[in-house]
Amino acid sequence: MSLPNRLHFAFHSVLLPGTEGYNHPYACSAERLRRIIAHLEHRGYTITSCRNAMEADPQKSIATLSFDDGYVDGYHVAFSILKEHEISATFGIIACTTRGKIPPNAKLNKALSLLGIKKVQAIFLEHLKNTTYEQLLETFTPQGPPFLTSPPPQRRLKVLFSCLLPLTLRQEMGNDLWNQCFPDEAEEEKCWEIYMIPGTLKYMEQAGMEVSPHSDTHPMLHNRGEEEIDDEIQFSIAELKGISGGTPPRNFIIPYGGTPSPHLAKVLRSYEKEIAVWGYIPNTPPWRELAAEESICTARYDHRLFEEVLGIEPLGI
Repeated sequence: MSLPNRLHFAFHSVLLPGTEGYNHPYACSAERLRRIIAHLEHRGYTITSCRNAMEADPQKSIATLSFDDGYVDGYHVAFSILKEHEISATFGIIACTTRGKIPPNAKLNKALSLLGIKKVQAIFLEHLKNTTYEQLLETFTPQGPPFLTSPPPQRRLKVLFSCLLPLTLRQEMGNDLWNQCFPDEAEEEKCWEIYMIPGTLKYMEQAGMEVSPHSDTHPMLHNRGEEEIDDEIQFSIAELKGISGGTPPRNFIIPYGGTPSPHLAKVLRSYEKEIAVWGYIPNTPPWRELAAEESICTARYDHRLFEEVLGIEPLGI
């Protein structure tokens, strides 16, 4: 099977056996990451970060890896494995986490697990009553990614929350959900139990890793107005530039991926001279099609598609 000389695979959590979340659909085991790296190297690929790949010989076979959202296992597990193999990779960071703020979608997920769907629906109704979004709580039927792994009632809340609600309302509701779960605990302390702290990111960058913006609060950007999109991109670039000592990031990773909408494409194009854009290709057709506007979106495959993309037998993990 003939393979392209450029491949990119995306990861989220990379976990050890017995760790909470080990069996989550989006998680990758440490052993699977090791086998993916070994297989790519056996095929003759040089594995590196997105930044380094952009400066590499275009005739050379390059594989890039990215680890989205900035979870602490990115340091404790993924970074350790990358150092073992003496390779670099890109870490996509949700910028608000570097300020000790948990992204609203993560607050919703935690509330669903701790409070249950009925309590969360009641909180949604309290915030959305007498708004244009109230009826959607009962009638909205989301189609396609994201959140396909969630049961239908939860999927409705997640898509409404991340894709349709105004960012200010989303933030307000996220805070309310979080306070219902942890009324007496500081958000910053909890945040840095889940996400990497700025000092860790700076250390990893100094060790050769690339730290890239993955938006400020991780909303679905495709459905947003241009001002909201620009704020998410601009704030995340500025935050990570500050962490790296003034060096501007070179790549932006779109939350949830997909082909950019006209509004998103327009805003991204305004940043063309500053950043390259990497668009994640989810796991179901037609979302796996390469983005139509290749100038502003480079394809990334979820690590779960590794065997399919390379045309090999399952790795067994």
